[in-house]
Amino acid sequence: SLARDTEFKVVTAPSLSTACCAGQGCFFTAMKGSGMAFLNVGGTVVERELEVGEQLVLDDTSLVAWEPTVQLDTVRAGGVGVMCCGGQGLFNAVLT
Repeated sequence: SLARDTEFKVVTAPSLSTACCAGQGCFFTAMKGSGMAFLNVGGTVVERELEVGEQLVLDDTSLVAWEPTVQLDTVRAGGVGVMCCGGQGLFNAVLT
């Protein structure tokens, strides 16, 4: 981060299902401050602002960062056939 007031802290996952199935683990690294931060990620990065009540369902390994006002949860990827043979895993991340 380029700012002097940047703070880092460790935050626990909001629920057991999120910790186990959202692809982010039991703990998150939270960053707070002003200025610009650089994150190292692979693939295409898309910034998306959610409307009130809007949900975004995505592959759990595609999630990089989100605002504290966004709630992270999980949903099953589909039926047994999709979960076993679709190559998408068992769960998807849901941002609200």
